[in-house]
Amino acid sequence: HAQHGRNFAFFDAPVGMIAVKAPGPGVHPYSLAVDGPGVRLKDEGVLVAADWDVVVFNSPVDPREDIAAWRTATEQDGAVRTRTRALTLSYGYKGPSDVLPAAKDRGIGRDRFGMIATTSLKLDAGGWVISTLSDDGVRVTVDGKAVVENWTHHGPTRDSSKFSLDKPREVNITVEHFELDVRDTKLGEEEL
Repeated sequence: HAQHGRNFAFFDAPVGMIAVKAPGPGVHPYSLAVDGPGVRLKDEGVLVAADWDVVVFNSPVDPREDIAAWRTATEQDGAVRTRTRALTLSYGYKGPSDVLPAAKDRGIGRDRFGMIATTSLKLDAGGWVISTLSDDGVRVTVDGKAVVENWTHHGPTRDSSKFSLDKPREVNITVEHFELDVRDTKLGEEEL
């Protein structure tokens, strides 16, 4: 049984867990074959690893009504900035402080917060799929063009979209997410 992430793949085997991890930022095709007594595994795929610049902040406004003021809040003193290799932020009932302890110290609670993450990634020509799992609003842009747009108040929802490149090139990816309240929330997470 394989579990795929963005920069890793795990395989359950009778002898233990086998992990395939991206060696660094970029797009890394892999092929895995294990054949031994009681073990036969074969898988191939693509691992995508990127260095994400992330800012989490208190949301002074409903971003559906005033996106400019919401984005400006990234400059407030209480905003938390970090860098991460994978954009998997599994917010629980404590909000960003579940994954970023500095968020609690800066007063970012479980309601009315925002997150903006950016990266640049060299991609090959061809078709690409971006998928998100979010609780409340999410928007993903590639080179400024929205490819995922669910800028609504909603429970855990998966969205995905395809885009294509006619030649290999570096693209700029931005993920924006907001949380209004957690009263009907079990999990909020972005994956890319």
